[in-house]
Amino acid sequence: MDKLTFGIAVDLFIKDRKSENLSPETLQFYRDKLRKLQQLLDKQGKSTYPQEISSKEIKENGILYMMEEEELQISTIHTYLRGWKAFFNFLVRDEYLSVSPFKKVKMPKFRRKIIQTFDEDQLVALLEQPKKNTFAGVRDYTLIMLFLETGVRVREMSEIKVSDINWERNSITVRGKGDKERFVYFQEKMRQLLLQYLQFRSNSHTPELFITTHDEAPLCRREIQHRLNHYGKMAGITGVRVSPHTLRHTFARMSVKNKAGLFALQSMLGHSTLNQVLTYVNLFSDEIKNEHKKFSPLQNFGQDNNHDINILPFKQRDRKDNNTYLA
Repeated sequence: MDKLTFGIAVDLFIKDRKSENLSPETLQFYRDKLRKLQQLLDKQGKSTYPQEISSKEIKENGILYMMEEEELQISTIHTYLRGWKAFFNFLVRDEYLSVSPFKKVKMPKFRRKIIQTFDEDQLVALLEQPKKNTFAGVRDYTLIMLFLETGVRVREMSEIKVSDINWERNSITVRGKGDKERFVYFQEKMRQLLLQYLQFRSNSHTPELFITTHDEAPLCRREIQHRLNHYGKMAGITGVRVSPHTLRHTFARMSVKNKAGLFALQSMLGHSTLNQVLTYVNLFSDEIKNEHKKFSPLQNFGQDNNHDINILPFKQRDRKDNNTYLA
C-alpha cells in the first residue's frame, strides 16, 4: 500500500488487537496513545503518513516535545511510547512498513535531567542582539523580557492577545494546558517595555500581542523559537540550548533566588502540582544548604560538652599489621 493514511493504519492495528481478544480497556489505551501521536505531529506541521514518520520525528516531535513543551513525566511518556511502538511493530510485521522508526529510538531513562538555565552574562549577551531601532528588534527584545518576567510557555506566549493585558492590575491572562486560564503578573519595568512596543505596532489590527513584520500575522511558536536560536548564535552562547523553555527555566531559577513562594511560583508557571516547582527549589535554592549548616548533626556534635571529633590518620601499614583494628 503506497499511501497508508494514519487513520487507516490505526483501524488495521485495532482490528488486529481485537483478533487477539484484548479487553476494551486495552483497545481504548491504544486509540488514546495513537491519537496523541497524530495530534503532536499535526500541531508541529509534520506528516502523519506512517511511511513518513521517522525516528527523528519520534524523538524530536514526540519525546522531546512532551518533555520540554508539555512537561510530562517520564513515566507518562513511556506509556505513550509503548503504544506507538506496538503500532509500528504491527505495521512492520504485516508488511505495511519495511522498518519501524523505533528501531533507532531508545526509551528515555527515569532520571531527572540537569535543568539548564542562562547565567547573567549569557542573558546580557542575548538581550544585546535585537536591533532596537527596528520593529522586529523592539518586538523580540520585549518578547525575551516578557519570557523572563513571567516564565510562560512558548505556546502561551504566541497566543497572548493585546486584550489579555490588564493595565490596572499589571496582569496578563494566559491560556495554559487544557485551555485553563491563569494570571501572570508584570512589574513597572515590563509595563514600560510593553507600552513602548505597542507604540511601534499601533496601526496593527491583529489581536495577538506579538506579530510578524510585514503581513501582521501572529508570531507563531516556530518563529519565536527560530528568532531566539538566531540571537543565541549571534551572541555566541554555547553549552546551553537557546530556547523559550530555557528562558522559562531561567525565570524559575531567578524567582527561587529572589525568594519566590512555592504557591506563587506554581501559579505563575501553570503547574497542576508542586512537583516541578519543588525540583526548582531543590536545584536553585541556597536556603537548604544554609539551613543545613545550622542543623547539621555532625557539625554541631559535642558543642555542649566540648567534645571534639578527631579524624584518625590512616596509614597503609595499619591495614596489613592490624586487620582487626580497621575491620
